[in-house]
Amino acid sequence: NSHALCSPCFEDYVKTEVGLGMGEREASGGRIRCCCFRGGECVETPFEDAVIARHVSPEVFQQYMTSRTELIERRLTVEVDRRLRSEYEEEQKRLAALSEHE
Repeated sequence: NSHALCSPCFEDYVKTEVGLGMGEREASGGRIRCCCFRGGECVETPFEDAVIARHVSPEVFQQYMTSRTELIERRLTVEVDRRLRSEYEEEQKRLAALSEHE
C-alpha cells in the first residue's frame, strides 16, 4: 500500500474499522482498506493480514480476525438459510403435487 501511517495511528484506524457496523464491514469484506479509499482517492487493495499483524498489537489483531470470522459465519448462515428455504419450498411443491394426484 502506498499510503503510510505510523503504527499507533494505523492501530487506531484498524480499531475504528473493526468497530464499524456489520453492514459497513460486510461492504469491505471485513478487510481494512486505506483511509483514502472511502473518499474515492485510493484504489489500493486491502491491507494484507500479515501487514496488519506487524503494525498493530496482538489484541487489536485478534479483534480484527474475530470481526472477519463473524462476517464469514454470518455469510455462511445466510447462505445455508437461503438454501434450506429453497429446498423446503421445493419439497412443499412436490408434496402438493402428490396430494393433487391422490
